[in-house]
Amino acid sequence: MSGPYPWTATGQPDDVQYHDFARLGIGKACPYGVYDVTHQAGWVGVGQDHDPAQFAVHTIERWWTEQGRARYDFAPIRLSY
Repeated sequence: MSGPYPWTATGQPDDVQYHDFARLGIGKACPYGVYDVTHQAGWVGVGQDHDPAQFAVHTIERWWTEQGRARYDFAPIRLSY
């Protein structure tokens, strides 16, 4: 069997946390990505923001600042939100 989890015999399941709730201040990781089709490169931001839309905008803004502006300086349209 492929995958990161070892095989378990039938009738002996492992206990897992199957709900997606933040537990005891640990929080949860939220990935959001940008894929640049022209350069075939991806950018993934991982954070713990409770507002997915705000986190998505922040990730896109960060990509633009770190990579997009230099790659697309000639672009007539600038990032705006």
